[in-house]
Amino acid sequence: MQIASHKSELFKEPKDRLIFALDVPTSAEAISLIAELKDEVGLFKVGLELIAAAGVPRMAAILGDFEAPWFLDIKAKDIPNTVGATIKAAVAQGASMINIHADNSLAAIRAAAQNKGRAILLGVSVLTSIDPVEAELLLGRSVRAQVLYCARNLVLGGADGIICSPQELEMFRDYPELKGLIKITPAIRLPGQPQNDQRRTMTPAEAIEKDVDAIVVGRAISKPQEGKSCADMARLIVEEITQGLEARNA
Repeated sequence: MQIASHKSELFKEPKDRLIFALDVPTSAEAISLIAELKDEVGLFKVGLELIAAAGVPRMAAILGDFEAPWFLDIKAKDIPNTVGATIKAAVAQGASMINIHADNSLAAIRAAAQNKGRAILLGVSVLTSIDPVEAELLLGRSVRAQVLYCARNLVLGGADGIICSPQELEMFRDYPELKGLIKITPAIRLPGQPQNDQRRTMTPAEAIEKDVDAIVVGRAISKPQEGKSCADMARLIVEEITQGLEARNA
């Protein structure tokens, strides 16, 4: 697992740390956003809504036409054979990143890792729409305990990174075995923006300062502030990423 080289290849510039979520219901809307943002963001995330609406082959072809790297947010969870075959099929479509659920069996994570090729394999820990009280009810343990369990599972299974809220990342410093994981976080909002259905949110600068490698942003860009374009919002977030990197390295 060449995580160090993955990081150096992926995150050369601040904008490379911004992953834009193409959470739209049609390929036409996706094409418009890709055209506007292809020079402003590092990767485009294709999630379940767009997969259902347009299909992975269609989106792979569109993103290929734009020469835009992309992240397939499929959150695979199944028996090892199915998970491994799913990852293999996704990589064949050209995805640069792909994810599974980190609470898969260890055998399923290993099957995914064995079929990921050069793609970055990430594991989703606790969805950022879940608050601490709900986590206790659903998982029988705290968010932090679940994220720690998931992180260890991913390391043992050979995955490259973890997706979690930035609020759980500080504890990683206490566990040297987790240091190498690529850390990706959604639930990012600019100061003053509404949380919507997210619960464990943070600003871009705060997240990057806490050693996040990249952030996933959707509505904070696709629903721009009055008088601004989606590209304007992306540039504002990249400015925040730069501030976070400066604070981290100070």
